[in-house]
Amino acid sequence: MNKLLMASSAIALAASQTVMTTTASLAAIPLINYTCPGKIEVHADQGGPVFINGKEAKLKVFNQNYYEAKNSKVTISISINPDGTTSVSYTGPGRYNGICSPSTSSATNSSTTQSSTSSPSTPKKGKTPKNLISTVPPNLKDLVGARAGQAEGDLISRGYTYKNTETWDGGTVSGKTAYYVENKTGYCVGVATVDGRYNSIVYDSSDRCAKK
Repeated sequence: MNKLLMASSAIALAASQTVMTTTASLAAIPLINYTCPGKIEVHADQGGPVFINGKEAKLKVFNQNYYEAKNSKVTISISINPDGTTSVSYTGPGRYNGICSPSTSSATNSSTTQSSTSSPSTPKKGKTPKNLISTVPPNLKDLVGARAGQAEGDLISRGYTYKNTETWDGGTVSGKTAYYVENKTGYCVGVATVDGRYNSIVYDSSDRCAKK
């Protein structure tokens, strides 16, 4: 009987910890008012839920910096950048994807808020933090597996500047890695291409982007 009670307590504790973690992650969802190509409207109040064209979407929490909201047609990717800003993108049928932009009402509200408060400080740009190296930038996750030629424009439009390219040969697999600087942070991102597709996209050490 004691063993049964102990097992039940452990299960209850694990369940409560899961609920607490999910609740904390949901609380990190920022206020969102974005418009995506194809007349897709995305809205969320602070802490969620997320609505797509006025209907509540199914939300998947990856961590406190990355979420995906889905309906039957599109997937909305919500990323919290290292500098605290929000990036929103979408993926539709046939993996068609693009960047969503702040809606006019959102921009107006933001302008009004900023005019009544002191101007925010400019984010500091610097070397890629060690804890981010080899991790996937949240707002580029959807480009892994995309055709290199077609997705390069997306990289640039999302705020990345090309620096240089290195080719490599791993014996059974060969390819090349192009390095980009993330404009908002100054961090370096390596984009590895194998057989014409983006095989991996990860933060890399800043000296990679510094090479000529």
